[in-house]
Amino acid sequence: TLSSEILITTGIERGLSYSVRYRAKNYNGWGPYGSIGTIVSAKVPDAPGKPVYVSSTATAINLVIIPPADDGGSVLKTYEIYYDEVDATESYAKLTNYGGTALTYQVTTGTDGLTTGKYYRF
Repeated sequence: TLSSEILITTGIERGLSYSVRYRAKNYNGWGPYGSIGTIVSAKVPDAPGKPVYVSSTATAINLVIIPPADDGGSVLKTYEIYYDEVDATESYAKLTNYGGTALTYQVTTGTDGLTTGKYYRF
């Protein structure tokens, strides 16, 4: 019978890729190996720094994204930026037009739905 044991190994280094494969055996012998799977030894990244205000106009706010101090051992794939209109209630919404890879972004009234004259936090 098969067990549900978890294989624990030592000597794994964070940030490296490891390939694994396995096969099964029954009363008639060993079957062929399955496809090779590759795993990157990593954890989730730390929280990034808060966005840095660079400049603004009447219709745009320019921000710089600060990457996390620790990427978790794997290349960062994407970021998300959330904003909130400064009022009595915190209710953050995702900036859906931000592509997720650039470390700078211009938030605008036209593409991101901000309203001129209001205060926002990111």
